[in-house]
Amino acid sequence: MKVFVSWSGSQSHKVALALRDWVRTVLPFVEAYVSSEDIRKGDRWLPEITKELDQAAHGIVCVVPGNSESSWLNFEAGALSRSIERSKVSPFLLDLSPSDLRGPLAQFQCTVYEKSDVKKLVQSLNAAAGSEKLPSVKLDSAFKVCWPGLQKALRPILRDIRRGKAQKPQASVERGGAAPAADPSLDEVQIKILQFLGKQDDQSALTADIPNSLGMTLVQMKYHVKKLEKSRHVWMQYGSVAAAEEVILSDEGREFLVENKLG
Repeated sequence: MKVFVSWSGSQSHKVALALRDWVRTVLPFVEAYVSSEDIRKGDRWLPEITKELDQAAHGIVCVVPGNSESSWLNFEAGALSRSIERSKVSPFLLDLSPSDLRGPLAQFQCTVYEKSDVKKLVQSLNAAAGSEKLPSVKLDSAFKVCWPGLQKALRPILRDIRRGKAQKPQASVERGGAAPAADPSLDEVQIKILQFLGKQDDQSALTADIPNSLGMTLVQMKYHVKKLEKSRHVWMQYGSVAAAEEVILSDEGREFLVENKLG
């Protein structure tokens, strides 16, 4: 079964490649197509893309902050919706919510980057596969095993996107604006949380793992993590349930540890 993965811009392209490779591991029968990687050298790119759009049974449109109004992205989404049912075209939103979409993409049923929503997308792909589809028990098992792989692939992309967002206010200051600086003062508990994150292999941890590791209650941990998020020392990645929330050490957090010789 052919799945067309649409993208526009460097971050969206990275998401498309990650999704293409990941979907193949969960659903081996899927032939996922990303134009930059799957056009043979010497092929004329527009006829080749048009052919793939016509042959696709499902479409995934990779949407990140700043590219939702891309003319190319909307062209491919429109072409997909003319070839297949609209319900089988799914914008995949990274660091966005459906309410952020404007224009043609807003008409489609979106997939938000959360475990439960991504599972619904996989179930939809599987249901469209006819005789090739996996039994539900096998699909659930495959998704459970493969989900951490998608998180690992998208984590650095998500960090880059959020780093770019954090740098935008700074740009306005350089042009003569007067944006207030984040309060640099952190209390002892907040410093312990930063140090704990800094010691992890990927400098992140699930919120459920932090209280026991640092000897605090869940309520205390959430209070201090919220403060750290507001001061931009950490990022939050929200899962489908509270236990799946992930706290990620930001560049500001790493710099704080290094500058104060705490890491």
